[in-house]
Amino acid sequence: MSTKTTRTFLVTGCASGIGRCLARRLHQLGHSLLATDVNEVGLRGAAEADGWAASERAIARVLDVRDPRAWREVVAEAVDRWGRLDVLVNVAGVLVATWAHEASDAQVEQIIDINTKGVMHGTNTALRVMVPRRSGHVVNVASLAGVIPVPGLALYSASKHAVRAYSIAVAQEVRRHGVFVTAVCPTVVRTPMMDIQIDRQEAAITFSGRRPLEPDEVTSAIVDRALVRKPLELLVDAPGSWQGLAAKIGNAVPILALWMGDRVARTGRAQQARLARSGGGT
Repeated sequence: MSTKTTRTFLVTGCASGIGRCLARRLHQLGHSLLATDVNEVGLRGAAEADGWAASERAIARVLDVRDPRAWREVVAEAVDRWGRLDVLVNVAGVLVATWAHEASDAQVEQIIDINTKGVMHGTNTALRVMVPRRSGHVVNVASLAGVIPVPGLALYSASKHAVRAYSIAVAQEVRRHGVFVTAVCPTVVRTPMMDIQIDRQEAAITFSGRRPLEPDEVTSAIVDRALVRKPLELLVDAPGSWQGLAAKIGNAVPILALWMGDRVARTGRAQQARLARSGGGT
């Protein structure tokens, strides 16, 4: 994407991980940015550390993605400030590594409310601005766990399957209006969300690739590929790992995932052990 073409972005989950890395990159590229997170302290700290806290092109706002009214307020602020909203990137999410039968009612509510309903509220609110203008792009960060169901991460996987399905369906609805929607599905990324999974055997399968992605790799996939090509879906894995292809095949033929599950989990546990010895990385 050319740095000469600047756009107006609204990004969620900017206090850490992919969202923080993306906010930093977009600001460096000269774009206007409304960066949000439910963690006000973390968001302000990221803005200060990454050099955009005092920028006229950037705004930091607290946003609980579960609140439709809050979504309307931040979208309206972006439009009032810059006259338009070109791109929404939904990054915010949570993960609980637990066997489904051990999940609490609160965990079920939290994951579906934030990961799924939050993306739906944000997407719908942005599209109500973009469709009349016949211009805009929504990028929803799902997961490879949203391509193939992952045992041990059933709640998270289900929430990301919903994000992926919703994004691809809505993309077909709004394309005739000149608006695009892309589901970005990365493998495990070296973020605080990864750290909470390292010592959980339930999450072993998600670590079965060659290595975790770095946040800047996902950021580059969004900036250089998703925003340029505007695909319905973009799978992001470590070069040479073929996790994306394996996820597609496993989803198409579920019995293969059942047959291969134990072997894949052993590979993942070995990767978890290596990462734990190295201190994770975030």
